[in-house]
Amino acid sequence: MPLAFLVPAFLAGLAALVVPLVLHLRRRERHKPVPFPSLMFLARIPIQTEQRRRITDWPLLLLRALAILLLVAAFARPFLRTGAATDAGAAGLTVLLLDRSASMSTDGVASAWRDSAAAAVASLPAGRRVAVVAFDTEAEVLATPTTDRAAVQAAIAAAPVAAGGTRFGAGLRAAAGLLAGERVPGEIVLVSDLQRSGRVTSSAPALPAGTLVRAVAVEPASRDNAAVVGIEVEPVGGGDVRRAVVAARLERHGGAAPAARDVRLLVDGREVATASALLPSEGGVRLVFDTVTLARSAARVEVRLPDDTFGADDAWAAVVPGAEPTRLLLVVPRDVQADEVRYLERALAIGADPVFAVERTTRLDRAAVARSAAVLLYDVAMPGDDDPSGFATWLANGGGVIVVAGRRLAGDRDAAPPLAAALRGGLDRRDAALVGGVVTTHPALAALRDAGAAGLGQLRVRRHPRVEAAPAATPLAMYDDGTPALLAAAVGRGRALLVTIPLDARDGDFPLQPTFLPFVRGITGWAANAQGMTLAVPAGEPWPVPASVVSPVLRGPTGELVRPTDRQRSITPRVPGFHELHDGRPDGVPLEVFAVNVPAGEGILAPMPADELLLGVTEAAPADAASAPEPAAAREARQQGWRWVFLALMLILGLEALVASRGWRGVATRSPLVPDPPGGAA
Repeated sequence: MPLAFLVPAFLAGLAALVVPLVLHLRRRERHKPVPFPSLMFLARIPIQTEQRRRITDWPLLLLRALAILLLVAAFARPFLRTGAATDAGAAGLTVLLLDRSASMSTDGVASAWRDSAAAAVASLPAGRRVAVVAFDTEAEVLATPTTDRAAVQAAIAAAPVAAGGTRFGAGLRAAAGLLAGERVPGEIVLVSDLQRSGRVTSSAPALPAGTLVRAVAVEPASRDNAAVVGIEVEPVGGGDVRRAVVAARLERHGGAAPAARDVRLLVDGREVATASALLPSEGGVRLVFDTVTLARSAARVEVRLPDDTFGADDAWAAVVPGAEPTRLLLVVPRDVQADEVRYLERALAIGADPVFAVERTTRLDRAAVARSAAVLLYDVAMPGDDDPSGFATWLANGGGVIVVAGRRLAGDRDAAPPLAAALRGGLDRRDAALVGGVVTTHPALAALRDAGAAGLGQLRVRRHPRVEAAPAATPLAMYDDGTPALLAAAVGRGRALLVTIPLDARDGDFPLQPTFLPFVRGITGWAANAQGMTLAVPAGEPWPVPASVVSPVLRGPTGELVRPTDRQRSITPRVPGFHELHDGRPDGVPLEVFAVNVPAGEGILAPMPADELLLGVTEAAPADAASAPEPAAAREARQQGWRWVFLALMLILGLEALVASRGWRGVATRSPLVPDPPGGAA
């Protein structure tokens, strides 16, 4: 364990070691006169003197030098480092943060970022520990902290380039987790194209104090990029032939002048139309194709541009739902007022993505339940297991239910608990309740993704039931008082939702808000497992598997198979294109087909300045004493060696006094100036 000093500045006092040396070299011989009666019997000897330039009393000199050395060491406060602190200080930790977002596949970047990462590792000092983290919309630790350079280089070589969006916050958060357990500050080396779309905007990570962040920027060959960022499908006409108008949203960034691009439209893998679009140097256009014919079943629609610098966003895929309507059973109370369900029924009747056929009733019937994809219980209690309609069995076998809790359920103490929750009466909100915490990554609320939390934050609720959720339920939206506004739960293989937001205009203004229509259709389509209800999802985003699927298997566009690896039964598709969901064996007709596309922001290849990378990133306080650099006060409490040094100093000073007085060498000596008398007698 190496020696260290609390106040190493006092070691400058070692220069005082030259003082006893100079004093010993400058010392002169001193003779004491001796009275003598007569000089007649002494021989005359000539006296010769010389200046002394050599040390004759080495023990005394060494004792004095040792005393000065101990005095200086005592004031410098020596202590022994602990093994953990020594290892951390010697090795340290560098987190290599690899950007694996879709934009890293751009020409000039795809071939250079691995070489840049390998060069960054090679430049680190020997013995430095390195961890490797790859990130896009989420982060993954590829190599835990190690000094094995071969393992680090292997992790770099195996790091995939995904199709997800750039999220620097996800990577920095993972790096902060690795550095949090370090006793000394570490560093983060980021290898990225520093795309602006990845800027930290929310949920900013907190890095340990003293963390050094260094960016290695990789430049693309060109920043001129054209991309397809969306598809719109509008059914037209009627009759037996299903026809639709397809419009594509195109964007271009980084160009020098407007340029024409040929655009192709494919339906179910077959090219059905082409068109030419004039793209500006910076901006977007909307291109409308001629009317096309679609199959009665779900159709796969794709729009493609010619390949350019960044080819991952040159195509956009979407799934258009089949023409067969999704049957719904709306159960209402016997005393329901006409205006209570007016807005709900109108929302379900509007639109073709998907088409709903609503059957209204006041009681559950076995035949009606069996032919329905989902049941909407409007302020009606959940039926029990002994209900003759077989509702409980139908739900557990893969059905869907939406319970809309209103004044009746909130005031009925004998009502059966709805889903994985309990009703605790109603709440009257004088200032109107606000809704937030909206989980737009859930497919039931995917239509609100562009609006974010503000999508439901505009509505005002004057009265709503108070719900106590069970651990099995997942809150998808919350009121400002912390009570759930929307809950999701799994019942066997079935899907279930509990809505406490009023869907009429008596207790709130939700039906008057623009988000009412996509909200109602979104949650209904999810509960009914309506095929193709989501046209497309962004790559790198977790996609929840329907609860009705027992052994989910996802077949990607290139034939690769993906299975859920977590308890949440979610799959994160990363390859753009059409994905098929199967139950068990991945063959036959898929249960569901959905499209995956590169996030639109990845096509903007303009980088941001490196000094803007940490905007919004905070500094974390040490989590505990073991993970924080040891303060000077702690080191001072550990070091007690100066007391022993002072004790040794006292002993040396006593010995020096004894040697200086020559008490230990006090033996009679003869004067060389007095000759021996004849015969040896005085």
